[in-house]
Amino acid sequence: MVSNFNNINKRKLNYAEKLNSLLDEHVKIVTVGVNNVGSKTLANERQNLRGQNVTLLKGKNTLTRKVLTLRADTMDARWNGYEAKRMREIIDVVNGNIAFMFIPKDENIPKLCTDLTSKKVHTVAKAGAVAPIDVYVKGGPTGLGPEHTLFFQTMDIPTEIKNGQINIKYPMKVVSEGEFVSRSAAELLQMLKMKPFEYGITVDQVVDNGSVFPARMYDDVRQGIHDAYANVLALGLGLGASYTWPHLEQIKIILDDPTLYGVQRDHRDDQIVVSSDDLDDTDVISSDIDVPGIFDDSDTTDSDDDTDSEDSS
Repeated sequence: MVSNFNNINKRKLNYAEKLNSLLDEHVKIVTVGVNNVGSKTLANERQNLRGQNVTLLKGKNTLTRKVLTLRADTMDARWNGYEAKRMREIIDVVNGNIAFMFIPKDENIPKLCTDLTSKKVHTVAKAGAVAPIDVYVKGGPTGLGPEHTLFFQTMDIPTEIKNGQINIKYPMKVVSEGEFVSRSAAELLQMLKMKPFEYGITVDQVVDNGSVFPARMYDDVRQGIHDAYANVLALGLGLGASYTWPHLEQIKIILDDPTLYGVQRDHRDDQIVVSSDDLDDTDVISSDIDVPGIFDDSDTTDSDDDTDSEDSS
């Protein structure tokens, strides 16, 4: 019992030290959603990001909030109101099944996020999962023998037997977006060897030099600049060939990385040291923290809501 308590204490301290160290070193942070992303997939992505000096860190939300709160209180005591405010803003985005992505100052956040979210894995529909899309079975041959006819009948799917196999007469919706996948639908889709869902890492919030905003704002800013560029270019064409816009190249650069539109600041301050007395032994660490001694062999990521992630590998 004592040994288990000491192990928990050690893992909590390792995580607190790692998180504080990364907060000391980085002003650019992105929170990423990892629902339905298996730990193996997450580990592979973490390994890929290391090549870009990007660190992916995942811990239990209760412990993360506690470390951030202690850091904010310490910064207040040191009269560093800016850093304290930054920590409390980060606390507000620690919700759900998320991980932190710590990014170097010179890294292009929009491009990194686009690359990260473009990777999807197709998976089977599991009973009890919430469907992200409508799922239809198409009409035509199924490759299944007549012995499975009763199964289709119980789901009110019209069929007929042709050439010794079941044919579905016309397309039928078997799963509705936003609803739980029924056991019968899950079994049917597996029998038909269908993998209708695709999952991957999502990008939620961006913390950049003290500002916190939804990641989708990058697309909004990029589109706004693009529209302005198009309008001025159209105006230039209308005024004649002698009309030029001297900042075209600068606009192209900003389109590629909207963070350049703002002023870059660096407000990093004192390092924080957390003792075991500051951390409650009821806090539990996720298996996906990139700190020695914290990993286990779990195949799924965890959140405060104890939501099981499905291995997408």
